[in-house]
Amino acid sequence: MTWGSLSGVGDKALDRLLRLAAPQPAGTLTEPPRLTGAATDVPSSAVFCTDNGLSTALVEGLVAAGEPSARALTDPRTCYFDLPTGHWPMLSAPEALTAVLLRAAAGEGHRLTAPATP
Repeated sequence: MTWGSLSGVGDKALDRLLRLAAPQPAGTLTEPPRLTGAATDVPSSAVFCTDNGLSTALVEGLVAAGEPSARALTDPRTCYFDLPTGHWPMLSAPEALTAVLLRAAAGEGHRLTAPATP
């Protein structure tokens, strides 16, 4: 297994990515988001690309350990999936990503549970 965000990306796909990719707009790093709360009623999904070191099990451990920042991830409308690839699953594992997205659209996936509060 290769560690890092390019894990699983072949040379041809990497060449295409480097040729066509655009830089991230600077404003996304410098301007604070304007949150209205409108998104709180929308179900969401997250795909952890496990070759980067993050997984549902790791986040579940943080939640169980009482990590305050992880508690927000226990929203029952959010489901999680693991893919054994790097940061670019649309290039490294398009079929697996398609299957995950179809499952997410069907409401499937792993949900995290917050520990009981005393």
